[in-house]
Amino acid sequence: MNRTTVSVACLLTITLLAPLALAAPPAAPSNVAASNIQDDRFTITFTPSPNKGDANFVGHFIYRDGNQACYLDPSDPDSCVLAGLTPETQYSITVKAASTPDGGTTTEYSTEAGPIQVTTAATPTTPQAPTSLAATAFSATQIDLTWTAPSSGDAPSQYFVYQDGSQVGSYTSTSASIINLQSSTEYCFRVSGSNSAGEGPQSNEDCATTQASAASIPSAPRNLELTTWDERWTAAYDAPLDDGGAAIQGYNVYIDGTLTINGGNPNELEYTRTATNGDTLLIEVRAKNEAGEGPGTSASITIGAPNTAPSAPTLLSATSQGAASILVDWGITEEGGIPASYKVFRSGTHVATMAVTALTDDNLLADTQYCYTVKASNQYGDSPNSNGLCATTDATTADAPGAVQGLGFHVYACTCSQGAEVNLSWMPPASDGGAALQYYNVYLDGVLRTQLPGNTVAPFAIFQGSEALPHDGLDEGTYTAVVKARNEAGEGPGSDVTFTINYGEIPNVTPKTQSGGSSVIQGTPLMHYAPGLVLGAGTAGAAVGLARTPERQKGLRLGLGILAAGLLTLAIWAFVEPSTVSEAIGL
Repeated sequence: MNRTTVSVACLLTITLLAPLALAAPPAAPSNVAASNIQDDRFTITFTPSPNKGDANFVGHFIYRDGNQACYLDPSDPDSCVLAGLTPETQYSITVKAASTPDGGTTTEYSTEAGPIQVTTAATPTTPQAPTSLAATAFSATQIDLTWTAPSSGDAPSQYFVYQDGSQVGSYTSTSASIINLQSSTEYCFRVSGSNSAGEGPQSNEDCATTQASAASIPSAPRNLELTTWDERWTAAYDAPLDDGGAAIQGYNVYIDGTLTINGGNPNELEYTRTATNGDTLLIEVRAKNEAGEGPGTSASITIGAPNTAPSAPTLLSATSQGAASILVDWGITEEGGIPASYKVFRSGTHVATMAVTALTDDNLLADTQYCYTVKASNQYGDSPNSNGLCATTDATTADAPGAVQGLGFHVYACTCSQGAEVNLSWMPPASDGGAALQYYNVYLDGVLRTQLPGNTVAPFAIFQGSEALPHDGLDEGTYTAVVKARNEAGEGPGSDVTFTINYGEIPNVTPKTQSGGSSVIQGTPLMHYAPGLVLGAGTAGAAVGLARTPERQKGLRLGLGILAAGLLTLAIWAFVEPSTVSEAIGL
């Protein structure tokens, strides 16, 4: 019995000690240091805890005067900028590591690394003025400058050099070489220092005259070409044939005699600037070298786009935006007239006119390629087609919608010159297939004749025709109408009805009251959309509208019925003379 007791005690001891070994805190970080000390911030760096790579390692915490100031995730670098500090103030900094050795229930912290004491810098002030500026001519095109840094105050981080009052460069040392100058010309200079507090006062002024040059001035630039568009102009030209024996330093551009562009780039042979439409400008361009500025080449231009049709835009991209839309984007070519709008074509069919240079083309079929071109348009006409681009919509998980419900028709005499009007009406399908309905497609004898938006509350379609003046190609005969709902997955199954038009019978029709409509020629309507004004509240109301037959040129159509969704009326109609309205109301 004693042996058994000792064995059990051993096992219990092992079980109790194992969790204590797992709960050990992480080792402390080390080598805490501060750098980049400024008046309102400094950077703390350290050597991370040896446990940083462990799965249960939480991160490092930096404390300023005992308060947490920064947390570093295990993936972060081992440094942190402490900002928003007070100038000339001492701060005590420590760092700890943390882990969750029991899987997340308890956080264990290492001992502190540090503290270290860090004092922020004083608020900087602008530098004093540099001294002893000296300018020395080095050649016909270069003057060298030297100066002495300020002897008191905060040090500059850079220096600004001013030539004849205009800033011409910034430098980090106390010397500079100013180049691309003209020969035998005096230039005067000043220098200022700058740091984070701003720019200080300028130094003394010193002047120097460039050396004489054996070169002569260059000849005039060649082939000046001016172009204009909406509120801008461009001058393009070629270099002069004769550089005068010295390198071309740049080109000066004058507008109406005033130097506007003091060019310092000998390779820049084109300038674009803005102007007011309708203004006429005289543009002159002159080349310059170390000997000076040469003669000019000039021309006049009136600002504004020409009164012509625009040039073709550039189609930039066509990108799928899902299973049912594509984003088309295009750019303007700044030639020809100014576009007022843009016509977008999908596979050659005009689908939209836009005032902006992009279109999101919606209600498309999934997993289908569509190709686009664009024309720019204004009062003078359309541009040629842009380049073409194609995109394919994304695949969809939706199914095609179900068949539309309750498709019915109503044929009656109309105001279309001894003709007939056919009304088709229906209800949405019981299932949209899992995607919004895009359209109702209406076919007559297999030909798509009209397309209604899929969000129409009480969808209906009207076709008219007459013996004397056919409308919609509705000649005498028997027709089959098919209506199909469509979503991004495609068309659903069709619902169909058949009706007959016989214009010879229309003049003999007499007014009568009949279920579903007045002057019914063929067919039994299942439902009828109530034209005219619908009045009433709740589910009861009345509908009033004007109609016409061959014998009763004008009459009043009245009815009482039940409103479904406030728009669709199932009613019994009466067709009466205006003088017999009271009889109709007594139905």
